[in-house]
Amino acid sequence: SSSSGGGGGGGVESVVDMDVMEAIQSLGVLGSRLLALPRTRPGNLQDRVESLKAWQTELSKGILPNAEDSIKAWPEEPFQSQFLEILTDLEMASLTRRYPKLANTLLKNMMDMVETFEANFVDEIDEEEEEEEE
Repeated sequence: SSSSGGGGGGGVESVVDMDVMEAIQSLGVLGSRLLALPRTRPGNLQDRVESLKAWQTELSKGILPNAEDSIKAWPEEPFQSQFLEILTDLEMASLTRRYPKLANTLLKNMMDMVETFEANFVDEIDEEEEEEEE
């Protein structure tokens, strides 16, 4: 029973998990956008992909992700609960139920807003780290 013998932070294997890569490809443009978000990291990629797929599945069935019973890892708070509140106010679930293709359009719009949210988030918190990496 030889376990993988330790050397360091587990990097490369977790970065190129084939299931995650296939999931990203299956998401098409949304998957590419997710990869490019300011706060996407190898360590949170799988959670983000699973969250995005869940959003896509639920919205196309006309269900809004319920913050209480299925808290998604992504998008981060406070964005997620505020976005859900807006979708609820707009009665978006009934629209995506009638027109399932709207779900992807809605998610692309959400991605635009998340990108701005995360970019500002990064600017405030990770600024020193980012400058060191460049």
